[in-house]
Amino acid sequence: MITKFYSVFKSDKMVPLNESQGGKHMKFSEYPYHTIDVKQAKDTLVKIEKRLMNAEDYASFKQAFKDLDAYKKELYTQFSLCEVRHTIDTRNEYYKKEQEHIDEIAPILQEDLVLISNVILEIPYRKE
Repeated sequence: MITKFYSVFKSDKMVPLNESQGGKHMKFSEYPYHTIDVKQAKDTLVKIEKRLMNAEDYASFKQAFKDLDAYKKELYTQFSLCEVRHTIDTRNEYYKKEQEHIDEIAPILQEDLVLISNVILEIPYRKE
């Protein structure tokens, strides 16, 4: 069994996934899922967008960019968990409704992500 899945950062150093979880391998059913609140998600994206636009130096821009990346990972993880769990059992009403919710909010959030991408393309720190 392969045990070195590098996906979690620990002080800018990649560590094996099982180490980041205290040496415990998680089963798919153990991954926590929560409903994405579209208002809260949009607010978070707007705050990150403002931080990117108003970054006074490369270090603050880089931190905002890292925060954006972490938040996108969280969103996409929740989207994926719901999709897989709904696909496994399409009769499960909870995940059926969650998938419908995600189908409604994903395009809304994608608009914000496109705006943020455009901001990133215009930032003077892009070369760094």
